[in-house]
Amino acid sequence: MIDFHMAEVSSIAENYGLTLRLLRKSHNMNLNILARKLNVSISYLSGVERGTKKANIELINKYSKIFNVKPYIIHYLAVEKDKESLKNNFISHIMKIMGSIEKWGLKD
Repeated sequence: MIDFHMAEVSSIAENYGLTLRLLRKSHNMNLNILARKLNVSISYLSGVERGTKKANIELINKYSKIFNVKPYIIHYLAVEKDKESLKNNFISHIMKIMGSIEKWGLKD
């Protein structure tokens, strides 16, 4: 019997992990330095980025501050369906979101 709930949770964790890893790599930061800045272990952070551990809201908020990206943008990227496009065009995805925010006057 397949536990669909667990499959869904793991998929969500993988989506956030991919987004957080791409965010880190887009800033040319290695895992060791980021783990230190986030005050978490390297193994925990590696697990989050691989999707084997869940990212909590506190961790997402810390990423947000370190990389100067609003948490809702991280969430938007994590729910993006086209993961290959996200991997290949990460920065353009962020710029597209920022353009929409400015267009609709949704800035803070």
